[in-house]
Amino acid sequence: MAALHLFIYKSTVLLLHITSHPWLVILRIIMILGAVSFPILSAVAFKSFNKLARFAYYISAAWLDLFYFTLISTVVSVLACGLLKINFQGAHVLAIVLDSAAIIIGIYSLINTKIIRTTKLTISLSSLPEFWKSKNLVFLADMHLGPVNSANFTKRLAAKVVTLNPQTVIIGGDIFDGPPINAYAALEPFKKVQPPLGKYFVTGNHEEYGNTQGFLKAINDCGITVLENQSVDLAGINFVGVDCKATGNADKFKNVLNDIILPRDKPNILIKHVPDNLKLAEAHGFDAGLSGHTHNGQLYPLGYLARWIYGYNYGLKILNKMQIYVSSGVGTWGPPGRFGTRAEIVLINFKEANK
Repeated sequence: MAALHLFIYKSTVLLLHITSHPWLVILRIIMILGAVSFPILSAVAFKSFNKLARFAYYISAAWLDLFYFTLISTVVSVLACGLLKINFQGAHVLAIVLDSAAIIIGIYSLINTKIIRTTKLTISLSSLPEFWKSKNLVFLADMHLGPVNSANFTKRLAAKVVTLNPQTVIIGGDIFDGPPINAYAALEPFKKVQPPLGKYFVTGNHEEYGNTQGFLKAINDCGITVLENQSVDLAGINFVGVDCKATGNADKFKNVLNDIILPRDKPNILIKHVPDNLKLAEAHGFDAGLSGHTHNGQLYPLGYLARWIYGYNYGLKILNKMQIYVSSGVGTWGPPGRFGTRAEIVLINFKEANK
């Protein structure tokens, strides 16, 4: 991180021809603070949960957003100047244009992440129960309640979910971010979400980063049932929720699947936080799967990296006879912005598959 900040500093001084001592000092201070603030304040966030610590953490995390896009603009400027042999004046103008665009995009990303959108999804299932032909459910993932998002965020999210009138709400992991938080207070607004068929949750990797038992207790206390390698029949559809840690690799996932017997007379849907090793789930007989974790990269073009790592980054995909939906999530991790992705509530309807 320090090396990348130094690269931006050196390149900016060269491309913009900054010679004024006061501006050099200011730029150095910004780069030094940017390089050290996030790791230091992340450590602070794991020790303290108060307004000052949260505000400082948010500022340092927001800098990561701006840093990301500034790094891209700097690399493009340097490569363009080197490969195209742009003269001094042209390099100066190019750097100003690209750096300005980076700042604008960074600010936009911080605003965009606050806008929670509803994604409507239709999944086709064989032997669809009559009940579900006129009903829907809500799927959420990656709320990441912590230093950035807390009770106010949950209140806005809960209000939007209530307006959708789902029969059930399924949360695909990472309700909490990991750092210490008043977990019950942060999640308490979600008690107002009372779908007829209940609320369900599977663990994500971030539930393991902090007070795991405290997080799970808060989830239970807010009326959300935790599915730990368990099935639940919801009006004729069998939903199977698997624990993130227990399915962390292919061998572990195989062991979990070996203990799960799927009914063949009804649809089976897998809820798994990380969208990996899904060929095993398809072979086991699941009709569909719902996952999160990837955030669709959160900041473009990192979604391509997520797809390379997991095979899936976002959206509805078909794996032989299994339909897979990977949500971009509703919260953020690390940089608190989104660009080229969206914070989403997924509203799922079902239809009878063509036979």
